[in-house]
Amino acid sequence: LILIPSASACCIVAAENISGSEAAFVQRMNETAQRLGLTASYENCHGALPHTITARSQAALVRSCIQRFPQVLQYTSMTSVSYGGVTWSNTNKLLTSYYYEGCDGFKTGTITEAGYCLCATAVRDGHRIISVVMHSSDNDRRHRDSQALLDYGFAVLRERDAADSYPDSYR
Repeated sequence: LILIPSASACCIVAAENISGSEAAFVQRMNETAQRLGLTASYENCHGALPHTITARSQAALVRSCIQRFPQVLQYTSMTSVSYGGVTWSNTNKLLTSYYYEGCDGFKTGTITEAGYCLCATAVRDGHRIISVVMHSSDNDRRHRDSQALLDYGFAVLRERDAADSYPDSYR
């Protein structure tokens, strides 16, 4: 429920279970951010209040999470989850209505101060791209901007791979 519909209450329960309190968990979040070299500061465990993080740091955090816990993609790629007799849809619509080939997650967030945000990841031809969109004006915009960033990243990789395939004498 944390990764699929962004259930803030579940974040608090998890934080309390892992660290004894939300405050102790947030301290660990900030320590982890510092250890990873992120430009980030967390105030709570769920993001319903403003945090500060750069887009570059958000992408680095997702990359680190995937590298350390690759099984997270089994969850972030789910289009929905059922719990307590209720089915919750994934708020990352690149998996469904804004379908993006190769997308396997990652996470959305929306609060007034930050706007509509989406950190997405997709794999094509053995390459993973992570896109970060922050402060979009609406749900449609964050998904369309994410698609455009992913398209751009894969286009750059295709050009690089094509250039790398030429013999040195042709460069």
